[in-house]
Amino acid sequence: MYDHIPGPERTSFWTGNLNYITSADKEGKHLGDLLLDLAKKYGHTFKLILISKPLVVSVNQEAVKELLVTGGHKKSDDIYKRASKVFGNRCLGNGLVTETNIEKWSLKRNLMNPAFKREYLIELMSQFNECVDKLIVQLHKFADDKSPVCMMTQFSRTTLDVLSKVAFDKEVNSLENDDHQFPTAIRRILDGMSLKKLSPYVQNSPTYWFYRRNVRKSVELIRETGKTWIKERIQAINNDETVHNDILTHTVKMMGENTDLDFEEIIDDFCTFFIAGQDTISTATTFAVMFLGQNPDKMKKLVDDIDTVVGSKAKIEYNDIGKMKYLDMVWKETLRLYPPSISTVRVTEKDFVIDGINIPCGTDINLSTYISSRLPEFNDRPLEFLPERFEPDSPIKPSIYTYYPFTLGPRICLGQQFAKIEGKLILAKLFQNFEVRLEPGQPLHVVLESTLKLKDGLKCLLVPRLKDKKNDK
Repeated sequence: MYDHIPGPERTSFWTGNLNYITSADKEGKHLGDLLLDLAKKYGHTFKLILISKPLVVSVNQEAVKELLVTGGHKKSDDIYKRASKVFGNRCLGNGLVTETNIEKWSLKRNLMNPAFKREYLIELMSQFNECVDKLIVQLHKFADDKSPVCMMTQFSRTTLDVLSKVAFDKEVNSLENDDHQFPTAIRRILDGMSLKKLSPYVQNSPTYWFYRRNVRKSVELIRETGKTWIKERIQAINNDETVHNDILTHTVKMMGENTDLDFEEIIDDFCTFFIAGQDTISTATTFAVMFLGQNPDKMKKLVDDIDTVVGSKAKIEYNDIGKMKYLDMVWKETLRLYPPSISTVRVTEKDFVIDGINIPCGTDINLSTYISSRLPEFNDRPLEFLPERFEPDSPIKPSIYTYYPFTLGPRICLGQQFAKIEGKLILAKLFQNFEVRLEPGQPLHVVLESTLKLKDGLKCLLVPRLKDKKNDK
């Protein structure tokens, strides 16, 4: 029933195209680039066979609109339930990203929405600034030593500290503690969730026993941390103590008001935000610095934008972030080329026709903004870093049905506003305080783990800027 859909031939009767996908690593490619090559060869809609199950991949804009926005199609159980457990241990469980039951997801989403509204996040700008200022202090140490700094490492630790402080009112201080266990635990979990770790060999081979054990211990650490923080907040609320009106408080209230949600599901949402949120923001800011380092003219425009709006202000306000128009363009263009997730998967609720091809009801369809953003038929100069394409009157601005880094429709990422504030604030304060240069000759090989990222991080040399104080406050 799928033979009429174009796509590569099976490489194995039993595993279908799975070997074809895993061999991409040997060619120095990741799954996103492999799918892009297939789209160029077979067209905007094609199929792969994974084990015995077909997966249809499409960048057709009408399909994106129907499947993500208007059609009410659910997420794929087969795809998203794999992320709910890591090597048998409950990890993201039935959190907002992995929950495939539309009714249960809607209940939790509606209850969590207030915690991520712009008005609420604006009230937390002092905490955002406080955490990012600690990053600047840390970076000055590298600048004083004239030693290269791995920006991805520093951004990862910063985003972890920001999430902990802003969302849960906890001081993790991983920036100041190289031996903190959280960064290592999160890195192990994300690696364990990557596609290549889902193979039966990694899941069962004695060779990977220690690896699986370490990942499971990391999952236990994060879930136990969530359990402890949630219980502490419940006790504080029950004791009528003053608590921050943060995301954790909203989570606890959500649990108290709805008997349909059990305690483990609340921990699922904690893990989803704590793990996935940290990775999304740190990788996006790393790629932005990479692109700016490769394009000095774009970096100068960004620095001019920052200097004009905030000068040397110590505290950057939410309104300041909105006024930095070129910063917004840089952020959007970075996410176009390297989105937090290369694709999202929906199940067809009815027989479906895409590009004149009949797609049976119950088919998993992979919709990839990574592919559509890199196809010349959808984007002018698609591989060029061109923030100006997002100018208000730009004739080459991408369509929303080709550019959807945080997906579209009802299941658009709940944390995108949080990510935008934090990511832009990090970039604004970085270029407000330093001249940034990429260390020459370093490899910039992109790999796909849980998200796209630079395999060896990004090493930069920092020089403190001499700033005037005309806007200092």
